Amino acid sequence: MTDPTTLVTRGRPKRQSLEDRFWSHVDRSGDGDCCWPWKLKPLKESGYGRFAVSRRKSVRAHRMAWELANGPIPKGMDVLHKCDNRICVRHLFLGTQLDNMQDRDRKGRQASGDRSGARTMPWRIPRGSAHALARLDETKVSLIKDGIRSGKTQRAMAKEFMVSEPTISHIVAGRTWRHVA
Repeated sequence: MTDPTTLVTRGRPKRQSLEDRFWSHVDRSGDGDCCWPWKLKPLKESGYGRFAVSRRKSVRAHRMAWELANGPIPKGMDVLHKCDNRICVRHLFLGTQLDNMQDRDRKGRQASGDRSGARTMPWRIPRGSAHALARLDETKVSLIKDGIRSGKTQRAMAKEFMVSEPTISHIVAGRTWRHVA
């Protein structure tokens, strides 16, 4: 008996349809309202399943599932997960980026406080002169702090270093450049 997914036409196996190929990578064995997880290895950086539409194009699996089940995704809309399971291709709904952020906040998935990236991975956040938009460096900030300690005004320091007064104020208050003495 032949495999029903591969038909032979004139000596060559007939290729599966895109839809059949997609659904062959989904585990739909769960009972009731269970998630349908993507069986292929998810992307490391995002955790979402990925489906190769062709040799040159791949899409996120949950977006492909939505299109196969409901048609094209309208411009400006995202495919969101009701279940918060990134590899699930079943519990999906459409929403805007704002809907996505509000859903994240409602479900408490926004990392803040001790869970934030600034606290859990501080080495990933460029500080001081390493920041791409920095107009000062550690030496200049040290001179600014010394100047303020010696009695110069914030306005004078701002003029001398060609930055705004609020920039000097943030340095003095310790909101920026905390790592410089």
